[in-house]
Amino acid sequence: MPGLPTHTDDLALAEERRLATLRRVALLDTPAEEAFDRLTRLACLILDVPVALVSLVDADRQFFKSCVGLPEPWASTRETPLSHSFCQHTVASARPLVIEDAREHPLVRENLAIPDLNVIAYAGIPLITSDGHVLGSFCAIDGKPRTWSAQDLTVLTELAGSAMTIIELRASTLLLAETQVDRDRIGGQLRQAEERERAAEQRRVDDLLDVSERLQRGLLPVRPATAGSADVFTFYRPGARTLLLGGDFFDVLERDGTLHFILADVAGHGPEAAALAVALRAAWAALHQREVSPLESLEQLNRIAMRERPGETMFVTALAGAYDHGTRELTLATAGHPAPLMLTPASASDDVILTPGPPIGLFDEARWAQTTVVLAPGSAVMAYTDGLIEGRAEPGSMARLGTTGIVAEVERLIAGQDISDTLLNELYITATRHHGARLEDDVAMLIVRPSGAAAG
Repeated sequence: MPGLPTHTDDLALAEERRLATLRRVALLDTPAEEAFDRLTRLACLILDVPVALVSLVDADRQFFKSCVGLPEPWASTRETPLSHSFCQHTVASARPLVIEDAREHPLVRENLAIPDLNVIAYAGIPLITSDGHVLGSFCAIDGKPRTWSAQDLTVLTELAGSAMTIIELRASTLLLAETQVDRDRIGGQLRQAEERERAAEQRRVDDLLDVSERLQRGLLPVRPATAGSADVFTFYRPGARTLLLGGDFFDVLERDGTLHFILADVAGHGPEAAALAVALRAAWAALHQREVSPLESLEQLNRIAMRERPGETMFVTALAGAYDHGTRELTLATAGHPAPLMLTPASASDDVILTPGPPIGLFDEARWAQTTVVLAPGSAVMAYTDGLIEGRAEPGSMARLGTTGIVAEVERLIAGQDISDTLLNELYITATRHHGARLEDDVAMLIVRPSGAAAG
């Protein structure tokens, strides 16, 4: 019967390892969470649809981890039987499902979601774990026929990726909570333990640190290192102060010969900061499916942050930029963020003059401005979060390394070498050496270097 699972669908939905993974992420029958609701609200806002869902498909039902715009009683029960599920087909195929008019679609035209939930147009992106199991769907729904554009599907894909990141971060955080090591207690035990036991405990601590770094990397995009207009080099390390989740994020994408980028820092750490960072990065990527200037991107992100921030004390500093390959013009706008460094093969400086603006998420009527400069042949721009400059100038010192110290170290490091990701790695190691230990705060860095054709 159309709209109900086929035998093949049944096998896919009931696949034992998929269901075990669904249980492991521990989301079924849990309360709504703001981290997911932010993403579905963004989908409704950007795509202009009444309903967006994060749907997890069990063997005999679908559970909505987020259900913005869903009518009653479904909004309260937050689940439906599979007789009312389009998402089951997204899960069974492990591919996006795009339906313009469900009443005419052979797969779902008899599905009870059409009369009972007014599901007419549907676009769903599978939620796939890093090991390949499909848990459900991030979907948008309209109550009238709709032609979904390529841009609509790109936005949904970005938001689905962010939802999947949160799911895996949440699952890994639960695992960490179950196995978290009290390092003070371990220190005492290790002093009394045999060498073999000491090594085993140390490996356990190292594993926890490795998991925390992988968690944060999940917040960062996987983008090609080279675009048509520029080479892009990125770097991220979590801070020692919060080895779990921080709020630094960046993203880079190219559109019509212009490379757009953002580097931002959510004030705060932990799940709230990480969730806001995920939502804002997804929103930034979605906004740039059309032509948006750095100034406009800050304005749009501020509107979203003012509505979605978990508390009045949480704000975001950001540097947004756009590099035009044809004109070599670099346009920048800052929201309370450290000024970028302008790099040449022999020098570094922070003397680019940007109009200061407040951080994102503090004021409804905040205003920013953008500045345009021309990148000389062989030059590049480097952005960074303040965790890089807030470390100590020397071990045990109260003085901070600061911008002056970083400029001096960059000049020393680029002498005789190309501007590349090697510079970022060596710069972090140098800052750590100055500090005398792992830097306390998260550090994110990004270099945009015009390609050979642009650099002349």
